[in-house]
Amino acid sequence: MGFDHSHYVPILKGKQGELNALINTNPKHLKKFTPFMEVPRIPLEYPEDKKVGPAKSIDQHVIDVGKSFAKALKDVPSFFLDGYYIELEDELQDGSSPIDALFGALRTTKLPFIPVVGLDRVEDYIDSVKGAVQKDKRGCCLRLWEPDLEGFAELGDQINGLLSNLSVAPNEVDLLIDFGPKVPAKSALPFIIDSLPSLGEWRTLTVASCSFPSTMMAIKQNKIEDLEREELGYPFARR
Repeated sequence: MGFDHSHYVPILKGKQGELNALINTNPKHLKKFTPFMEVPRIPLEYPEDKKVGPAKSIDQHVIDVGKSFAKALKDVPSFFLDGYYIELEDELQDGSSPIDALFGALRTTKLPFIPVVGLDRVEDYIDSVKGAVQKDKRGCCLRLWEPDLEGFAELGDQINGLLSNLSVAPNEVDLLIDFGPKVPAKSALPFIIDSLPSLGEWRTLTVASCSFPSTMMAIKQNKIEDLEREELGYPFARR
């Protein structure tokens, strides 16, 4: 397996600003990155003198996400789709799960999505990904969080068990190591990579992290300030 340091995998929250950026991206650049799309949560509404609750039904949310993603991703060669934030929502009125319904909506628009799975997903979610793997023949993406890496002794068995359940081999899987807001030490990252099971067999390997501050409260209004970004200038390429 080779490591392509020229290919970008942006993790996007499915917000309108990000979707607009995709819509306005020059098509010639689209082949240089694979968007990792997180399906957003159902937005909340805050009516006066009433209890805060969802602004719409899961049925309508699936329809809206399908339409907005179809518009923004119509020219993208492929993208990863993670339904982590809606996996625990109730079934739709027709009895289908939110993930199955979303996969079906995207199929009707012929969007080439690659379903994302993780070690922490519920059984129904895993079943939905398995169905998509069998139906669409695009494999899947395995997203590992930093806590997943803490038990290297068990990690291989956990991954092998999941892949066996999905009936996929490592060469059909894009492996994403997501450190979230934490940037791993440069000295530790090679050790972490080398400790991954089936290292030479994955279809692709991506390491993601971002040190962007969780709040901008420390920045004064109408001021321009420099913020240190730990991941900038963080070269790690290997073949």
